[in-house]
Amino acid sequence: MEETGVTVLIASHDPKVIEAVDLVYVLEDGRLVETIEQVGGKVPA
Repeated sequence: MEETGVTVLIASHDPKVIEAVDLVYVLEDGRLVETIEQVGGKVPA
């Protein structure tokens, strides 16, 4: 969707969703605790 300039927000507990996104926000008790930028939908090692 980067080519079209569209942003999509997905809230999920399904780890498979991580494979399809570029940016992950991790929340615990309603607070942002981590932001993970990914390349090609994979979490960097």
